[in-house]
Amino acid sequence: GVPTRDTGEVLGALEDVGMHFKRFDPTEDLNNLQHLFRDTAPSAEAREANRRHMAGYMAKRAADRREHGSSNPIDEIPGDLLFWVRTNELMQGLASQLGLRLPYLDVVAPYA
Repeated sequence: GVPTRDTGEVLGALEDVGMHFKRFDPTEDLNNLQHLFRDTAPSAEAREANRRHMAGYMAKRAADRREHGSSNPIDEIPGDLLFWVRTNELMQGLASQLGLRLPYLDVVAPYA
């Protein structure tokens, strides 16, 4: 999954822990996973990368809302996964505030 950077395996693991998607879009999922496990960067650079990612994400959600009447691609997400995502984002933010450049996926992959 994460250590081998196999997106299909990671998405399968997310479904195994209880996350259910309303749609199948591996390209968007890969983009979101890459953003989730992005390398850390100093604050200004990280903020700009996040702004670009979120602009694309929000444009996709707006297109989904126009096309399908709903913008939420997820049916169900387990609380433990939400806690992990929040912790992950806090760690990313802390590294950015400290100005660290860190290959984040290399750090977390052994524990995945």
